[in-house]
Amino acid sequence: METNYQLELAKKYVEQTNVNVFLTGKAGTGKTTFLKNLVQTLFKRFVVLAPTGVAALNAQGVTIHSFFQLDFAPFIPNSSYETEKKAIRKEKLNLIRSLDLIIIDEISMVRADVLDATDAVLRRIRRNGKPFGGVQMLVIGDLRQLPPVTAEGEWNLLADYYSTPYFFSSYAWCQSNFVTITLEKVFRQSDERFISILNSVRDNVITQEVVNALNERYIPDFKSSENYIQLCTHNYQAKEINDAKLEAIKSKTYFYKAKVEGEFPETIFPNDKVLELKTGSQVMFIKNDFGQGTKRQYYNGKIGRIVELTDDRIVVEDEEKQRIYVHKDTWRNYRYRLNRTNHSIEQDIVGTFEQYPLKLAWAITIHKSQGLTFDKAIIDSNKAFANGQVYVALSRCRSLEGLVLSSRFNPYSVQIDGKVTTFNERQQERIPDDDKLLQDKQKYTFESIKELFDFSDMNAMLERIFRLNEEDITHLYADTAKKIRDITSSVKDNIVNVSAKFRRQIDALTNGDNNILQERIQKAQQYFITSLESINMLVHTLETPDFDNKETEAYLKSLTQELAREKEIKHRLLKSIEKKDFDVIAYVSLRNELFAQGEKLKLQSITKSAENEKKDEEDIVQRDLYIALRQWRTETSEELGIPAYSIFTQKALVNIIKGKPETLKELAKIKGIGKKTVEKYGESIMEIIANNVLKS
Repeated sequence: METNYQLELAKKYVEQTNVNVFLTGKAGTGKTTFLKNLVQTLFKRFVVLAPTGVAALNAQGVTIHSFFQLDFAPFIPNSSYETEKKAIRKEKLNLIRSLDLIIIDEISMVRADVLDATDAVLRRIRRNGKPFGGVQMLVIGDLRQLPPVTAEGEWNLLADYYSTPYFFSSYAWCQSNFVTITLEKVFRQSDERFISILNSVRDNVITQEVVNALNERYIPDFKSSENYIQLCTHNYQAKEINDAKLEAIKSKTYFYKAKVEGEFPETIFPNDKVLELKTGSQVMFIKNDFGQGTKRQYYNGKIGRIVELTDDRIVVEDEEKQRIYVHKDTWRNYRYRLNRTNHSIEQDIVGTFEQYPLKLAWAITIHKSQGLTFDKAIIDSNKAFANGQVYVALSRCRSLEGLVLSSRFNPYSVQIDGKVTTFNERQQERIPDDDKLLQDKQKYTFESIKELFDFSDMNAMLERIFRLNEEDITHLYADTAKKIRDITSSVKDNIVNVSAKFRRQIDALTNGDNNILQERIQKAQQYFITSLESINMLVHTLETPDFDNKETEAYLKSLTQELAREKEIKHRLLKSIEKKDFDVIAYVSLRNELFAQGEKLKLQSITKSAENEKKDEEDIVQRDLYIALRQWRTETSEELGIPAYSIFTQKALVNIIKGKPETLKELAKIKGIGKKTVEKYGESIMEIIANNVLKS
């Protein structure tokens, strides 16, 4: 089977490295096919995004704006918007933080500020200052095709910040290292002469020979026969042609209403909500046939003519006079989510649009034709108004013979942005080879090893715990606070600081002996597995304090759970490489699985040590007294309809346990109790103390 080196290289770069990839190539070189095949086998956690709703539907992804909840207003770099905390659901935050890869299709249509807004959101949510928050990017598209749409008013705002509207002018792109892989083999056209003509138009290197060849296809007053589609530069032109052609047909009009369910905004409707057709109408299929059987009767872009219509039956005849019985098809609007069962990223179907996959097709705009293939097309290239329009229009045809020009080809109608040419030439320096791939694979492995032994997230949690300890816990529980202080200090010394030194050692071994590296990893694995046990003691200690302030209590609980999960993830990842060489694919797969479980992750390694169990047995009487007093205080406060701390504060409760008074007089002397409390509740308190301390 013939292989395509560029396609294979792109696949390896996406799967085996964390390097950003710009996949480009001429029209018809298989970019869309590559994407569809890639997502079927990719083990990384990824999402597919696109700049427009139609492009997102075609790529079976979601729009950039909806996924990141971006405003449609222009994004100004370094503005307050960049640090504004958007209200993104916790589940989506976890999803974004767990991503290994973001794929953006039709990147040529992504405006520079949209890419910068994406970068800003990723850096904030992933808490990572690297471009795009450190996530790998795969962007796919051809800058010689349609450019981003930029209204004059928007560009007036953005022009002070960007040299062009294109994605490559974004700050994020300039700060990133993208390799460029260019697909060369054209699959759409097989005629080498036509391919050469298209390449000349694409690069705006148009000789008289090219002009003559195209003008051979200029046919004045061409009377369109069946299966020719006219490509227009503007929507109104296509609509006028289709409306006039439909009106000229004297047969009965049939109306077919779409069925729309769930979330499916009109802005991304893939077809008319009410489809108006007549027998004799020229139509285009707007979906591929994935029906029953091995023979597919139509594809996206196939032209035919309606030969039979009823209220619930449409029959189309193609140019081979084959009859196609058309059935309704369904488009789906997706939303990404984390699957808590198998820990994968999945697409929820949030809305559907059911309609016949047909459109009137005497005419269509060039913009809507991008990605389609036609056997026969009529083009008026002289009315092009945007960069790449002429090339896109001409390259839709399979052959030169299937192309008809309604006006003579004028080379001045071909518009190419010089800055795009400069960018493309500069990207030639970023084309990787097998040696570069090997280097990037090794770099990915080393970065993953360093990530495994990176305890900076745990250190950030310890800092928050330390502040809470000094501000709140120490006033109520001095002994517990000292214990927390000692453990956090020990963890910093024995885990955080040691890991920083070890990661520097990893850097020194980058180009060294792999056996030495694996030996050092095994020793480090054993050391950190043992050292992490101190986190167990800290977690159990943090479970002791209670507070009258519910917010403080909830914050402590959240911190404790977060620390326990982080310890569990590190423990399992370290255990997974015990007596094994480090395997980056196995590591990334397990890391993603553990991260995706979130709060449902079972804390298997957070068990009480023998020392803790013994200490618990020694303190059992005191703990029982604490529990009994706290329960009585809660029940009494509920019965009286007053806050629990109105009876006595948490600090006073701790003082009772420490003092263990044997008389009402001694109880009154406890700090935080006093005579009034003794008068109201003294007998009840002393009874609880007697039952839990004195009788023991």
